[in-house]
Amino acid sequence: MSIKDITPNEKKFCNDAMKSRGDRVIFHYWVEKKKKHNNNKTEKRLLVFGKYRMLSIAKTLTGKKVIKRDGHYWDLKNITSLVQTSAVITFNDWKIGFECDKVGNIIQSILTTTKSIFYNFPKDVLYEQKICSSVKIVIKRQESVFQTPIGGGLLEIYSAACSYFEVPIDNDVIEVLKNEINTSTTLHLGNIPGINNKGSNRYDVGPLFHSLKYNNYFTEIKLSNVHYKELLTHVSEMMQTNSTIQHLELVNLDLKEGYTEFSNSLKSNVDINLTSINFSIIKSVIQMLII
Repeated sequence: MSIKDITPNEKKFCNDAMKSRGDRVIFHYWVEKKKKHNNNKTEKRLLVFGKYRMLSIAKTLTGKKVIKRDGHYWDLKNITSLVQTSAVITFNDWKIGFECDKVGNIIQSILTTTKSIFYNFPKDVLYEQKICSSVKIVIKRQESVFQTPIGGGLLEIYSAACSYFEVPIDNDVIEVLKNEINTSTTLHLGNIPGINNKGSNRYDVGPLFHSLKYNNYFTEIKLSNVHYKELLTHVSEMMQTNSTIQHLELVNLDLKEGYTEFSNSLKSNVDINLTSINFSIIKSVIQMLII
């Protein structure tokens, strides 16, 4: 079966499923899924590929559509295609082997879609590819010119992180980030809307800091007068891998914990380029942070 066999009702189901996950459909294909314990038998699956994830959808005997598997591309471990008409896609905790006549198109679409959300990621966190020459020819034929994303891909990676952590994308935050990117290589995180709100109205900074882990655009991060208990934990995660940030300003943050974790993150980052920290905390803590 091909994409032409997808009914309007099935398209609506796919669109609704992706929308509920903060994503949108890029393409979908009906394939013949190889059964887990008997590769000689197959069953039909509708594979749906979005900007950030892939869904595997089955139909019951009564025609009801069921999402069998859901994998974010950041959990993608391997794509293998040893012959032109079959492939195996492996995520952290599940995989699917399938047959169809569009294997090359499917793999090419995944490679194109994931380029922006893996931008500047190190090789050791990228998924592996084992692809035969006949499929590579199809991929090369369909390949388009990759446009380097602005701001080190921050907007695309931030959106992917929101999808990964199931946090709604805040369009006001996107606008602030666009403005910061267009202004300089200094990111003023204190300008993020809602970062000082209380309770359920507080902006969740987790996806944003996660998207800065491998960012190669911003050389300075400024964060002042923010009261967020877990803030230093998120900063530590960012600094454990970031190799571009040179200056870090963390002023009047009302922090009571996380200093040891922060110190360890700096020590463990062998590629760190940090040259200065403006950290308005007590002297004993500053001494502890010296590396």
